[in-house]
Amino acid sequence: MSIFTLCGGIAVIFYIVGATLILPFAGIELAVVFFAFYLNFRWSDQKEIVTLSLDHVLVEKGRKTKEYSWREFRTFTAFEIEKSSKDQINLGFKSKGNTVIIGNFLNINDKKTETPVGVSCRTCDRLDCSQRAFPPLHKKFDVDVNSRGISVYVSE
Repeated sequence: MSIFTLCGGIAVIFYIVGATLILPFAGIELAVVFFAFYLNFRWSDQKEIVTLSLDHVLVEKGRKTKEYSWREFRTFTAFEIEKSSKDQINLGFKSKGNTVIIGNFLNINDKKTETPVGVSCRTCDRLDCSQRAFPPLHKKFDVDVNSRGISVYVSE
């Protein structure tokens, strides 16, 4: 709002001084800036909620209300990362021949950020994982009950 006040005030001052053509062009400029802000805020209103339960995968998309919903059994669903030749990455869930693309609003750097995920905490090789809930089976792991951190099983 301050941009509009400042530009509008400057345009009125120029109009009073005698530069009458400044006012209409400033009005056009302000309308374009307002429209750009409107499109930006509308684009940032997008929401995608992915819910993973023990039985189902639920994807809900929309702006202020739920406009699209997809639900499938988790055992029939796979997560896909599809890379095209033009540095485009599509993230999505695939089930029974249908693919639901998620994360279209993410930029390319956010899509490239991959976090390795193990099958389970007990078989995962990453000892520094902040989400570790169980000690690993393949390595001896000493738990210090007197220290406090992100997780009992994470050595900092």
